Amino acid sequence: MMNGQSPFSEFVGVDVSQGKLDFAFADGQETLSIDNAQQQIVAELIGRIKNPQGTIVVMEATGDNAELLVTLLHQHNIAVAVVNPRRVRAFAARIGKGAKTDPIDPRVIAYYGQVVQPAVQVFRSEDEKKLQSVIDRRRRAAAGWI
Repeated sequence: MMNGQSPFSEFVGVDVSQGKLDFAFADGQETLSIDNAQQQIVAELIGRIKNPQGTIVVMEATGDNAELLVTLLHQHNIAVAVVNPRRVRAFAARIGKGAKTDPIDPRVIAYYGQVVQPAVQVFRSEDEKKLQSVIDRRRRAAAGWI
């Protein structure tokens, strides 16, 4: 950013797991846990965002578990940043929040977003996602991971 200021006034941190999402807004102490399902995401997370244009949702890269959330955020024109979990863990350790417990994670992730101001993920079409999936599989196969 040229002027050093974030275009976002609200930061939401999300800890993504297979069956649930734990999330917190950076300005509050409350964390909420919801099912990782479309109806709950729209009603409980997206529905709580009062200023979609001024909000960024920050989450750790967790693979397929986050795909639904990312898609729904893009559909509702809410910025999303998918960040490296190692960087978030290192950040948490530096601020004295190194414990890996779910109630801490979403707040730390939201605070990480405020401080670091990660790049916003660009929306990708279904065709682009399929192509990236093929590329990723080929890279893993070439590296001997498959």
